Amino acid sequence: MWRGYIFSENSRENKLTPWSNDPVIDPIYETIFIRDDETGDIFTVTPKPIRHQSEYVITYGTGYVRYKHQHNGLIGELNCFVPKDDMLKISLLNLKNTSNTRRKLSIFYYIKPVMGVTNFLTNQFIVSQFDSKLNSFIFKNSYNTDFPNRLMFITSSEKIVSYTGNLNEFLQDENRLDTPEGLNYETLSNTVGAGFNPCSIVQIKLTIEENQEKEISLLLGSCLNYEDLNNIIENYKDVGNCRKNLMKLYLCGIN
Repeated sequence: MWRGYIFSENSRENKLTPWSNDPVIDPIYETIFIRDDETGDIFTVTPKPIRHQSEYVITYGTGYVRYKHQHNGLIGELNCFVPKDDMLKISLLNLKNTSNTRRKLSIFYYIKPVMGVTNFLTNQFIVSQFDSKLNSFIFKNSYNTDFPNRLMFITSSEKIVSYTGNLNEFLQDENRLDTPEGLNYETLSNTVGAGFNPCSIVQIKLTIEENQEKEISLLLGSCLNYEDLNNIIENYKDVGNCRKNLMKLYLCGIN
């Protein structure tokens, strides 16, 4: 989905997602899948990992990138940005139903974590958990001595209905993200803990009436403790507030 990577506080020592310098395989470690739960049709608003024939429009602005794509009666727009005052990335996803029927959809947000220099070094130390009160998928790496006790989190403005922290459940081949086996299941297994090939895939369900639209936020970030996490969630679970922060970046570009 994104060719770069995400870090917090230090771009080398505390990566949140992997960085790759492989121009051949060009692996993807973060993406958002959209599935029609009635037909099983799957697409992404971004041109990778699933590419369809219809047009993809990508706009780069000051501090944000916007993707737009139309597929099978749905118009998807995805704005990705980092607010000025907090350590998180916001993915603001808007879906408009232009078909003549109600659409029942599942959104799957996939992340491969690092919490250190490389995932090859940190995989064995990463522990995952899900906090239902905070509606958050959380990673910890107790062996990152440079940035101890950090919490890496994934959450949303919508209720997370299922999840997994085991990549082997979702993908048989990590280089074939265009056909993940996990999307064939109605829901994920809610597996978390230690000793897995770590990942975060969270599932959100949406129902969009004909000629209506729905906007949700997907949040990825890092913080020092649960108090910070709770404050971030309270601030950004409101889609309207996320949109206000995006508008600030628009205005910076205009000025």
